[in-house]
Amino acid sequence: MNRELISEARAALAAGPTDLSKVHDRLKRAGSSWSAAQHHLFFLAHPTFSVVGDQVTIQSQGGSGDDHLLSEIIKIVEASSQPLPPREIRNRLPSGMTTTDEQVKALAKKSPALDVFGPGLIRPGR
Repeated sequence: MNRELISEARAALAAGPTDLSKVHDRLKRAGSSWSAAQHHLFFLAHPTFSVVGDQVTIQSQGGSGDDHLLSEIIKIVEASSQPLPPREIRNRLPSGMTTTDEQVKALAKKSPALDVFGPGLIRPGR
């Protein structure tokens, strides 16, 4: 996907999370030759978008998306009696929240409420 289409996707999501089919239709009209499945994979892999909900809703990862994900990560880590690897945190996220181990670690490193140590384990901040 080129920069113009990424900008188009961000514009489509400016008002908030949007159903994948609507974003796909808008990208097709803007010149994308990708299928809905290819767009879905792109949004799953791209760090500035996230896929939420059972009906594949896409949202731009502005402050609110990252803030919501970080809030959920903090809840999970604080509820655990031991440090957790990112994979375990992802498994405990509410259904419909999709992210990567790398994104979990990146958000944890930015947050003073969390501490990343050792082989990438995450615990409450000190």
